[in-house]
Amino acid sequence: MFDLERFQTYFKGLTVEGIHQFILSTRDENSENYDLEDDDIFPNHRILDWGPNTDTVFCFIVKVGGQLYLTMCFDREENKVFSCPLTKNYFTETLKALFCELRKKI
Repeated sequence: MFDLERFQTYFKGLTVEGIHQFILSTRDENSENYDLEDDDIFPNHRILDWGPNTDTVFCFIVKVGGQLYLTMCFDREENKVFSCPLTKNYFTETLKALFCELRKKI
């Protein structure tokens, strides 16, 4: 389960995109943030991890000023982060619809 409040002290003063980059930096061996908090920050915020075929896609849910955001980048080297606001209801309903579809027999 996500605890989006747990690491908020690290995100103070950062933009949504800056938070995304910060989270990625916790997995970069050359970063001062590497392995911060026993590497709990990255998995706490990561969503939509489809396995080895999408190793270069990073999606996170972050909270800024009481608003949830979905962030995504295709390649950590490019530093181009996409983000959009995300309401809890929309996210919940989307997940419910996804699970309903996944339960259907082919």
